[in-house]
Amino acid sequence: MQHTIDERIFESSMQLFEEHLNLPYNQRIVFSGKYGTGKTTFLKHFFRQNQGKYNVVHLYPVNYSVGSSSDIFKYIKFDILCELLATVDWESHKFDISETEISFFKANSSEIISAILYSVAAICKISPEVIKQIKSLRNKFLAHKNEDRDEEFSEVDQLIQDLNVDGSIYEFNFTTELIIDLLKSHKNDEALKENILIVDDLDRIDPAHIFRLLNVFSAHFDLTKSEVEGANKFGFDKVIFVCDAENIRQMFTKFYGQSFDYSGYLDKFYCKYVYDFNVRKDVLNTLYGLIAAWAKDFDDESAIRKEVGFVIEVLINNNQINLRSLFRLKELGYRPDNIFFPGGLIGEQYTFYTLSFMSLMVGLLGDKHKLFAVVQNSVKFPVNNLPLDIFLSVNYLFNELIVLATLTKHEFEIGKSVAEIYTNANVKVSYTLSKINHANTRKSYLTPKNLKVTNIDGEEIGEKTCFFFFWNEAIVQLEHLDWL
Repeated sequence: MQHTIDERIFESSMQLFEEHLNLPYNQRIVFSGKYGTGKTTFLKHFFRQNQGKYNVVHLYPVNYSVGSSSDIFKYIKFDILCELLATVDWESHKFDISETEISFFKANSSEIISAILYSVAAICKISPEVIKQIKSLRNKFLAHKNEDRDEEFSEVDQLIQDLNVDGSIYEFNFTTELIIDLLKSHKNDEALKENILIVDDLDRIDPAHIFRLLNVFSAHFDLTKSEVEGANKFGFDKVIFVCDAENIRQMFTKFYGQSFDYSGYLDKFYCKYVYDFNVRKDVLNTLYGLIAAWAKDFDDESAIRKEVGFVIEVLINNNQINLRSLFRLKELGYRPDNIFFPGGLIGEQYTFYTLSFMSLMVGLLGDKHKLFAVVQNSVKFPVNNLPLDIFLSVNYLFNELIVLATLTKHEFEIGKSVAEIYTNANVKVSYTLSKINHANTRKSYLTPKNLKVTNIDGEEIGEKTCFFFFWNEAIVQLEHLDWL
């Protein structure tokens, strides 16, 4: 069976994360990685592959930032309840509830069924009708419970009511108990699966609100109804916070100041250590496989594959391409067609690997404007980690970029001497335009013969320093002529 890109990329990371997840007394985890590195995609893939071991409730609290701390806690409970209700087998489900709840259910069975049906029909959509049903159900429950209340405990009950409100660390109302019962039933009904709560997309929350959300969780970590030390709210076996820990640190320092202890604050949210999610090695391995399929029919396929691979690796290492970009190439073996470029007055066509490479990059990034932005942002990056043998070989990409960047100077006239000075970049280039005919394929290529790249003072600077500069200049010329 052919593997998907997701499986190929995450193959080694799956085992590493499972080992961390199964560490003893590891009830809370900070799952850290830079924005766009595929954290959510990985977690979905991991738990999809391990459905027999875990029940997962996945929260995306981006919209919680509009509320107060008590509102946030209500949203959390609502989203958890929605996900749990969606998975309940109502025919076989067993509730572990007290005599008060049993009596209440008997007295209000029709209203309860109605509320459940409305809720399930609008899973995870907060419609007015759902809220109306839940509110009605809650009020009936409280009224019924008050009927059975012993007057001699009225003052104690009043104190409990005052503390038992959403957001309070002591709250334990109908909704909370229902969530706990549902989680318990999952463990009992499904071979003791672990219940996992994932709090995702913390990177996308406004800095002014992210610590309000985290503080809500922090308060409830310190006091739960469980006797197990370090247990989680509602009885979840594990809670996973998904974020960029370094980004959170910077926001914490800006929000609270340098004098506050970030490490001590973050300690509450993990039990062992911050799990650093990094699939860069796997991404590169997958990427080289895609490039090999893309370049398989090119002349001198090996050299082209190496050049393209190392250039994209530079972009990945400088955070210009992330895992989300790679997922756009869903089909293994993606390969754009050969691109020919008209040249000269006689209409001769020349093959440009660079244009085909740009087409691949557009597929990777989504559109040409994103490619232009990535190249422009990368002008300041020298390609220092490309092996020297790449630039001592044929060096197709750089040679073609030089030709395209200066095409208005030669207009495809073979033998034309070209000299161009880029004052703002302190770069000077000179060469003679030459043509190469491939013996086997009979394709024609243009190359800069006797190429010399220097600064304005004549000191040689070499291709590594200005690769992305000439790529950007080539794009400027091609866009100006409307040839992209």
